Amino acid sequence: MRYLCVLVSLVLTTTFLQGQTWKTINPEGLSGDRRIVPKQARILQVDPESLRSSLFLAPHEAETSPEAGGMPLILPAPGRGTVEFRIVAYDLMAAEDRERFPNIRTWYGYNTDNPAQTIFLDWTERGFHASVRGGDGPSYYIDPLFRGELAYYQLYRREDLPEPAVPFHCETPGEEANDVEVGERSNLAGDCVLRQYTVAVSATVEYSNYHGAIVPADAAFVQSAVVTSLNRVNQVFTQEISLRLELIAGNDAVYFYSQADNPFSDNGVGTLLSENTDIQNDRLGPGSFDLGHVYTRAGNNGVARLRSGCDAGSAGAGATSGSAPEGDFFNIDYVAHEMGHQLGANHTQNNSCNYSSSAGMEPGSASTIMGYAGICSPNVQNRSDDYFHGRSIEEITDFIEFGSGGSCATVVNSSLNNPTVSGPADQLIPRQTPFRLTGVASGNGNLTYGWDQYDVEQGTMPPQSTNTQGPMFRSIRPTDDPVRYFPNLPDLTNGIDPQWEELPEVARDMNFRLTTRNANSTYGCAGEHEVILSVDGQQGPFRVVDPIGSTQWSAGQIAQIQWEVAGTDAPAFNSPEVDILLSLDGGQTYQTVLAGTPNDGFAEIPVPSTLSNEVRVLVQSTGNVFFNLSEQNHVIVTDAGQPTVTLSPVGATAISDCFSANDEVSFTFQTTSAGGASAPLSLSVTGLPAGASVVFVPDAPRPGGSFTATISGLSSVPAGTYPFSVNALSGEANLIADVEITKQSGGGGSGPVVFGPSGAGIDLRPTLSGQNTGADTYTIQLSEMPNFSDLLLDITTTEPEYTLSEYLVGNKTYYWRIRSANGTSGCGVSNWTEASFSTGDCLVFSSSDAPVPISTGPPTQIAEMSVNVPVNGSILDLDVYQLEVDHTYLNDLEIRLISPQGNPTLLFDRSCGANDNLLMSFDDEASTNSFNCPPTAPGIFVRPPSAPLSGYDGNSITGKWILEVRDLANLDGGSLNTFSLKACLENRSLPVSYVFFTAQAREKDILLSWETSEEEDNKGFYVERSNSINAPQWQTLGFVPAGADYQYADREALPNRDYFYRLRQTDLDGTVHYSDIRRARLGGGATDFLAVFPNPGDGMYSYQHGLGEALPYSLFDGRGQLLESGELAPESGTLHLRSRPNGVYYLRVRHASFEKSIRLLKL
Repeated sequence: MRYLCVLVSLVLTTTFLQGQTWKTINPEGLSGDRRIVPKQARILQVDPESLRSSLFLAPHEAETSPEAGGMPLILPAPGRGTVEFRIVAYDLMAAEDRERFPNIRTWYGYNTDNPAQTIFLDWTERGFHASVRGGDGPSYYIDPLFRGELAYYQLYRREDLPEPAVPFHCETPGEEANDVEVGERSNLAGDCVLRQYTVAVSATVEYSNYHGAIVPADAAFVQSAVVTSLNRVNQVFTQEISLRLELIAGNDAVYFYSQADNPFSDNGVGTLLSENTDIQNDRLGPGSFDLGHVYTRAGNNGVARLRSGCDAGSAGAGATSGSAPEGDFFNIDYVAHEMGHQLGANHTQNNSCNYSSSAGMEPGSASTIMGYAGICSPNVQNRSDDYFHGRSIEEITDFIEFGSGGSCATVVNSSLNNPTVSGPADQLIPRQTPFRLTGVASGNGNLTYGWDQYDVEQGTMPPQSTNTQGPMFRSIRPTDDPVRYFPNLPDLTNGIDPQWEELPEVARDMNFRLTTRNANSTYGCAGEHEVILSVDGQQGPFRVVDPIGSTQWSAGQIAQIQWEVAGTDAPAFNSPEVDILLSLDGGQTYQTVLAGTPNDGFAEIPVPSTLSNEVRVLVQSTGNVFFNLSEQNHVIVTDAGQPTVTLSPVGATAISDCFSANDEVSFTFQTTSAGGASAPLSLSVTGLPAGASVVFVPDAPRPGGSFTATISGLSSVPAGTYPFSVNALSGEANLIADVEITKQSGGGGSGPVVFGPSGAGIDLRPTLSGQNTGADTYTIQLSEMPNFSDLLLDITTTEPEYTLSEYLVGNKTYYWRIRSANGTSGCGVSNWTEASFSTGDCLVFSSSDAPVPISTGPPTQIAEMSVNVPVNGSILDLDVYQLEVDHTYLNDLEIRLISPQGNPTLLFDRSCGANDNLLMSFDDEASTNSFNCPPTAPGIFVRPPSAPLSGYDGNSITGKWILEVRDLANLDGGSLNTFSLKACLENRSLPVSYVFFTAQAREKDILLSWETSEEEDNKGFYVERSNSINAPQWQTLGFVPAGADYQYADREALPNRDYFYRLRQTDLDGTVHYSDIRRARLGGGATDFLAVFPNPGDGMYSYQHGLGEALPYSLFDGRGQLLESGELAPESGTLHLRSRPNGVYYLRVRHASFEKSIRLLKL
């Protein structure tokens, strides 16, 4: 798009720079054709001839390197400063073209004050361009302010560029693993030599005209644009993948200026890709170039053939199109991305659009060059960062060093060595606990470190704490700091939960790779280290619980530190000791104050003499990588003056309850220290009722620390109010805090009358409903067990009904119950009312197709995905489940379901305007046919907009069902990602009748056993496994033929994880039937652990503990006020606090074998 700036006055502010005179100016009064329009920029003026003359004096790289003898060049920097660079010339064009285009030259160099920061520069017919990158600073550019005006320039940062009006779309499909065969090698990132490739770049009529060339005599304008683009690409390629491009001699033979000489049949990138290699071979000579590409001006998209470099038959199979084909969006997000494909790199985004099962290691849309930043919701960010993910570096290395891509390159520099890199060993870490990874490296250049997660399996995005596979942490630009904190330390310090850095709360493995770059200004190369972190799904989080926000220490005193060990003192965690670090600047830097103290949850440290109100404590494992820090800043005051201690309660000072479910209550107290008070406090209590007792933790706290007083034995105390005092005796004073307990009477009563469901033939997504008794809240529970020992649902609501958001399993009996409650004390809780029901003969069928692209071409574009239903039976009820479409303008779309008989039903009819993407489920029984835009909330069901799905009732389910997406406009493409059908059936014949089907955990495996009473035309059973009962895809473990001993041992099951199993019974004619689902868990854990997660959370907490029986609990607010008491279900269940205000809560459990208190933070 062209911009015309016409302003009225000119005001100059002069800054004199060595070698040239640059002036920072006010652009008022200037006008011209401004093609790049940043959101903000520093506007500059320079004498162009003086600048050109200075540049052309720089020595050539063949004579010296920038570090050894580069020419000094001082240029403006962001703000109003300047930077000195040392530069040398290099040849991006062949010698004969340098003679033909004497006004086009290229240089590179480095910042003398920050050697890791590189600069690439060019002078062309369009003037001066510079790109500055690296050195832990922002990337920035100097470009002409107006087209054709060589005296005025604009300096702007990468983040100042506005987003393109139309997102870029890469049409290169997701690929499988690299087909290059490589043996064992010490460096996955290459052999550390700089390879140079000759490149041919065609320019379409549209591209040439955009850059001011309409006849062959204007070739220098096209050559200028191509050189500026490739120079920017070279800046990244040389530093990241040890590769440089040189434009082939006579490249202007493939520049085109009018339709009369246009050899391309169409301007779409698909056509350009298919025709470009032949055109370049014909005009430049077969095999004369190593890599070919074509630039055009049209929509923002591109396409390339994977690993096409060095292949004479497909070397030119790359095309890039831009609506404004210049600048960093075009050069990095588009050109470098498509050339990356030609050099062997797959897409790195883990989202469904064009996902690569060999490289999709970045969460969401990804953020590096080979990702889909900004164009594949959910997006990490709106544009690519100008570096490669470690996996991309590995894939390109495989191709250019070990594959066919190494056959045509020329080695032009070998001055660097691969860095020597080491890092942490594999570790077991607690769940939901931060960790940090530290690398150690040496090399003969400037070292930068980039820690990338290396898990390629697809996970829910944005990453969820319950994901058992896939990436959880986004890629971060490499820096000179070898340490990366997970999540990043500023967000962790400020209590921010970053969306794209998620700590797991479940058992899983996470793979990480450290790619360490060793670079000078000419090029870079890398070495790597890999580590596997295994997350314990039961133990954790490890966290600091003292100091808290109001803590005040005296300078020089002895202070206490408390942390929740969370089972990490077990040998598997390699953490018998921890280190305690202190920050006096709000968590920006830390110093160790106590190393190697036992990991027992309590330590004492000397407080430094420096005063601060930004004190943070960090406790880290000595032998492992996990850590945590105090949640808020606290204070160090002077030790001068009279030693003083204060005592105050934290939270409630008066608690009222009937203590029928739990007979104890806890009060928390905070002390402060001033004037050097340091001696431990002596604690006692006066006025307790008879039969009650107290336990203090810790029993002798230091001034400035906190402690808890737990009063127990209250179930035997008569009803009444009991005031009492907690006393803290120090050398300075006897401190008293008054608190009060009121023992109530009450509780019991009948529960609400159950309305439904009950009986047989119930839908897979029923509404659990009871009588509205006017109570404050209702608790509804659902289980597969009649004793409710294992809950599928445990929710507290203000209405006595709840509609399930996920499907149950067909042909299965379920048990549910409801009770009411009034107030928060737990004394008005009713008895349970219980019911049961059996689901109908219902099955869920999911598409196994890969995501189907929706083209950006002219309307109407149609994308189709199918589900093949192999079972027989007549439809009683049909739902469309989890239909997911990525598309950047939903108002363009019509979506239909088409039955095997060819009958269509409209599901989505051009709704939601310019909103992007949808994730929807359709059910005739849904409560509404309206939805919010964009419709991407999982678990929401709506009715179809016109004809109901009941139109299929009575039809046969068997055959191919098609989901059709019609795109009725051009430009906005996307993909149809997935959909499923839920069908309830009648008259379904079953060839096998089961006597039993069990899944039993043994010492080292899980044994599946089943027996049948009748079989007809049975081929056998495929054993399938998943991590979720509603998983869209199940893993096939093996096959047991008919007539065999029906047993199968799963020896790949990992300890302490829940697994779900089913049998896919297959007939001789290929028809399949699924068994009921069974769950099993290999191994268990200690009986004395309790885990609550996610924490912090939104009020819906899951818990696990090691007891096979119910566990009494009490819940207190942050002031110690008892809120409720009850029992945690055996082993695991759900605790609901969503109806309670955000804040701090304490969950205390008490059992004959152990006691435990967990601090919960509800956000």
